[in-house]
Amino acid sequence: MTAVYVALTCLATLSVPDGYANWREYVANIAHYRGVEGIPTFNAAKCAMGSAGLALLGLAVVATIASSLLGFMRATSRLVSTLAEDGLLPKALGHLEKDGTPRNAIYALMALSIGIPFFGRTAISWVADITAISVSLVYLLTSACCWVLAKESGNRRIKISGLCGMGIATTVFLFSLVPNLWNSNTLAKESYLLLVAWCLLGVGAYLLTMWRRRQHERKQSPLLWIIMLFLLFFSVGVWAKSIVYEAIKESAREIARINALELNTGLRWF
Repeated sequence: MTAVYVALTCLATLSVPDGYANWREYVANIAHYRGVEGIPTFNAAKCAMGSAGLALLGLAVVATIASSLLGFMRATSRLVSTLAEDGLLPKALGHLEKDGTPRNAIYALMALSIGIPFFGRTAISWVADITAISVSLVYLLTSACCWVLAKESGNRRIKISGLCGMGIATTVFLFSLVPNLWNSNTLAKESYLLLVAWCLLGVGAYLLTMWRRRQHERKQSPLLWIIMLFLLFFSVGVWAKSIVYEAIKESAREIARINALELNTGLRWF
């Protein structure tokens, strides 16, 4: 899967419209294009194979999206079913059919997801942002667990792979979360606000889990508290900063408009 995404990214740099020296100039002015030329990957496929290449790539994208949705639905429904079995969600969501399908969990996820597209494409990007952050955290914790188990058993190969996984997950996590760390892009302020709500839900779920466990088990997971509180305070801080920054920009534009209006008015008197 990684090789496919890397290949698609490289494909976008192979074909550049006339008037540009390289793909960087093309991507920097991508907002001025409409249609196929506004999507570098599809533009490269059309330039290489014509309409057949465009249709082939479109079919591949549709198949990828469909398989991804099915995979996410299957994995998430199993997760919801497991949480219900542990008492963190209503028991009805943990019901399994004779063939092992968590039907109630699937229906609940469909009901929850079906309304999101009506909020627009921007709302979907907010969910995608939070998914990238949460998945990187999951990989980080999983890699850390693998490293600990490999260290206890003396498995050097798994220990190295766990360290590599921790490094990659940490890089992706910081790249997605910290504004202007490696590039000029940052999450939307709505994404940070959504992350705050996600952290509050996580803290609530963690408290409920600890409440259901014995006292001696509560002292084994301080790291989760640290991560959740860090994400919560960091997200609130970045969200507040973005709100203040937008207000300052708007005020500066309004002041510039008023000054220009006063200048034009003063020139008319002369």
